[in-house]
Amino acid sequence: MKMMKRICTVALAALTGLNVVAFAAPTDISITNVTAKQGRVSVNVTNTTEADIMLTLTLEKDDNTLTDAQKYYAVRQKTLKAGKTEEFGFLIPDTRDGVPGSGDYIISAQNRKQKSDRQTVTIDYADSNEITAFMQELKTAKDSVTGEEPYVKLLPILTRSDSEGVFFSVGADYDAFIGLDQTVQEQIANLVYYNAETTLVADKFAEEFLGLFSLGIYNSRDKIGGLTALNPTYNGVVADTNLLSNVTGMMADSYQTNADFIQAFKLAYGLETVNRAKMNNIAGVLRTFGTETGASGAKLAQLSNLTPGQMDIAHQYIVNTVFSNPVTTETEMDTLLQGAYEAATTPAPQGGGISGGGGGGGGGSMGSVANKAPNEGSSMSAPIGSATTDSKVEAKQIFTDLLSTHWAAISVSALKEKGVISGTDSGAFEPDRAVTREEFAKMLVVVCGFTPETTTDFVDVSDTAWYAPYIGSAVKNGIVNGMGEGRFGIGETITRQDMSVMVQRALAAKGISLDTIRAYVAFSDNEQIADYAEDAVKALFEAGVINGKGNGMFDPKGQATRAEAAKIIYEAMKGGM
Repeated sequence: MKMMKRICTVALAALTGLNVVAFAAPTDISITNVTAKQGRVSVNVTNTTEADIMLTLTLEKDDNTLTDAQKYYAVRQKTLKAGKTEEFGFLIPDTRDGVPGSGDYIISAQNRKQKSDRQTVTIDYADSNEITAFMQELKTAKDSVTGEEPYVKLLPILTRSDSEGVFFSVGADYDAFIGLDQTVQEQIANLVYYNAETTLVADKFAEEFLGLFSLGIYNSRDKIGGLTALNPTYNGVVADTNLLSNVTGMMADSYQTNADFIQAFKLAYGLETVNRAKMNNIAGVLRTFGTETGASGAKLAQLSNLTPGQMDIAHQYIVNTVFSNPVTTETEMDTLLQGAYEAATTPAPQGGGISGGGGGGGGGSMGSVANKAPNEGSSMSAPIGSATTDSKVEAKQIFTDLLSTHWAAISVSALKEKGVISGTDSGAFEPDRAVTREEFAKMLVVVCGFTPETTTDFVDVSDTAWYAPYIGSAVKNGIVNGMGEGRFGIGETITRQDMSVMVQRALAAKGISLDTIRAYVAFSDNEQIADYAEDAVKALFEAGVINGKGNGMFDPKGQATRAEAAKIIYEAMKGGM
């Protein structure tokens, strides 16, 4: 197959395995991120125009010896909204009508409204039979090694052009591998040899194969490059360079076996994820990474048996403690969990207010950035109680009805010290009360540091009202547009989708860009999200700022509480203040 190869500028990135072969410079469709895993080929298609298009996506085999029926594999048709990107998947069987699944395939995207506009990519795909044959060839080469270095026998197989389909089908990038220094290629080939008993096994091959390429790069002193290549396999999100940098600090300089490398990576990744956890995701972090952190099952079981209220206190203890005292070993993790358990089971001091037990559910709906380190350069205040290192957490009073053990305490405390939020005349915060549109507009204007404006054209906004200057400033800076018919919506509670939109607009007004840490997963009630809010919800979800509610729902028209409002503003804006 004739292909136009990409020029690789990175050591190894298990990204697309994509070879662009032909398209007539389309202006309305973009195909990216073509990947394969376990017989499924995935592709992202973007509508690059400002109008909806009628997309037709086809998969067919690029083999002129086959009949049209044998060539044709699948078609996907749908309306793709302006500026939107969607993922599509195709399953390729090992055989179909007696034709092997291996070979070259054409993926074609066409705008049915403009039939001449088409983008086409060609992929080299290997089915399980071809992958098995490739493994057997490597085994035969391994067994033929005598006195020479193993790479002498194995590297010619790995670098051979017809191995490209195998690389693509297991998630590795052949072009990037070919672009590595010769010494790194040789090291990878040797690693395949020394790890053959675990690598050249059918149900483990894809994972181990990619792991060894990553290890070869890691051992060549490009630690970040190695972990960046490994990360998608085990975490499924875009690699956070800052997080991976901290992870390398917990790992050895080199490893001989893939098993040791992956185990060390999982341990360090789990510990660093705990260090970055926030109240809204600490429960999930412990479920997902608890065992990988090396924590004893007994310590984890202790926490799992706590009451919901006690669990909130334990989680708050963990979040506060690791903020100033990150865990870096299994022993430190066990000590942290024991301290959290003791804090949760020790009676709190007498005093007014409420514990975090009642607000835990709200904390999960608007989330924190799990893969973002605490912003030490920010002018936001440090979390209350963040320096705690002993086995007990002293509950401090932030407002008369909110203690430092509440799930939103860090956010509320920080915004209070910045003058973004204040309490009632009685000193209460009312964390569970629904926030109004004017209250939220004020919070955003103040946190952004925008100058109040006294003029507004909304018919329901009096120039003498306390909120008028903030709404005027929100309009001037493009944060709000109103609700139609000249109304702002004074007194109405803000919906979750409108809160997301206003936050995104405030970020834009401040020139703040959020990092994408995960792929967008459509909510079960995605169709209920208004068109004007879709981009904001998607962007904030990808940045880890918001999460869904139960059953995969976002609840776009649901009310947001004052605690939730403080949480989302703090997490989204703390890097720009």
